[in-house]
Amino acid sequence: MGAGTPVTRVTATDADDPVYGNSAKLVYSILEGQPYFSIDPNSATVKIALHGMDREMREEYLVVIQAKDMGGHMGGLSGTTTVTVTLTDVNDNPPKFSKSLYEFVIPEDLAIGKAGGKVKANDRDIGENGKSTYNIIEGDERGIVRLDARFPPPPRPPPRTFTHNLAVARAAESIKDGETTATASESVCLAKAPSNGLWR
Repeated sequence: MGAGTPVTRVTATDADDPVYGNSAKLVYSILEGQPYFSIDPNSATVKIALHGMDREMREEYLVVIQAKDMGGHMGGLSGTTTVTVTLTDVNDNPPKFSKSLYEFVIPEDLAIGKAGGKVKANDRDIGENGKSTYNIIEGDERGIVRLDARFPPPPRPPPRTFTHNLAVARAAESIKDGETTATASESVCLAKAPSNGLWR
């Protein structure tokens, strides 16, 4: 939402006789909440005053509004109320991998379906906007690697001499109005298993 967008409208009442002078004529102003919000002094419509407000930077604002009778002039009586404004999330952040390159060492006899490594992308958005799905977009033409969100992180194996096959993983948000993506390289390393089946 941009500057000038209406947020809400408040209403105050005055028991004085509206036909007698300005005793019941109310004028509205903001005591706290600037420069983020403004208020129309006559209609009491609260509007956004600052462009580019970001939920990831600040989610909640307290706006203190004053209503003053006598048309706002000196000697008028006033009352206040507080409006809590909470920003809702929009999908404005792509998922980001914690690393640009992941390297995993796995034995050549690793059973099919066993976890060989884990990649992770983080998204600053929340709810459905922050949920990411993963798929391989390059480097696994033979279909050897499968991404599965159910596996826990595997134990770290000892370093070994290996050959590698490069694959690129992509994290994409599950959203209705578009798709934002992030990529990271994954080096899948095949380690030679010893004849006795034990690692040293």
